[in-house]
Amino acid sequence: MRRMKTLLGVVAVLALVLVPVQARANIVTLTDLNTTVKVNTGTQAGMYSWVVNGVEQIYQQWFWFRVGNDPATPEASINTLTQTGIGFTNRYLNVTYGGGGVAIDLTYNLTGGTAGGGSDVAETIRIVNTTTRSMVLHFFQYSDFDLNGQIGGQTARVVNVNTVQQQGGGMQLSETVVTPAPNHFAVDFWPTTLNQLNDAVATTLNGPAQAGPGDVTWAFQWDFTIGAGHSAIISKDKNLRVIPEPGSMVLLGSGLLGLAAAVRRRLRK
Repeated sequence: MRRMKTLLGVVAVLALVLVPVQARANIVTLTDLNTTVKVNTGTQAGMYSWVVNGVEQIYQQWFWFRVGNDPATPEASINTLTQTGIGFTNRYLNVTYGGGGVAIDLTYNLTGGTAGGGSDVAETIRIVNTTTRSMVLHFFQYSDFDLNGQIGGQTARVVNVNTVQQQGGGMQLSETVVTPAPNHFAVDFWPTTLNQLNDAVATTLNGPAQAGPGDVTWAFQWDFTIGAGHSAIISKDKNLRVIPEPGSMVLLGSGLLGLAAAVRRRLRK
């Protein structure tokens, strides 16, 4: 699994090298302090790079959708829609897609940290029904993080339905859905969920809620009924932080104990 995934990464790099120059305009780079994020808004769609303190943390994060409840209708990546607009600054990206009665608006806000620290990406997704009738729409977010550049040896779990936590390589990733909470989720090993989103039938995520250690991935699913001309909004936040080494925690604990002892001695005087 590790070898195959690495090979796919090499193929993706070669594809970027070989594509025409105009296609590279689809790659947007966000930067702030210790962090660089790259999002490909084109045919090789997704947030595919989140470098923190000089180390890659992600393999892929992107979105799929399905209109209606027909079990023979599969999900489609949102970049199968037409890109209708894009705008970005150093820390901000907004990109919109539309077609087939649906408009999807994505917004990323990056907040980097100090050297050696963590990083944060806030995301807002607005889904608009542009038809004259009510619409049932299922929306999916798929995430594959290789924390600290390590493939495998990681664990992930869903907490309280709306939060997922992944740990590995001395890092912890936490994504919290502020609103609305997902209706379904799945934590599994690569590429199980990705294959389900890309097959020829409808998918409903049915867990499990945790997996690992291994090459873990996770996904959320929202089920909406959106009125004609109305929209649904998903708001969420990803936070990446360094987990202190056990030795550092011991030193920190010793320091706190020493400080407490000094305070007691001062009080006795």
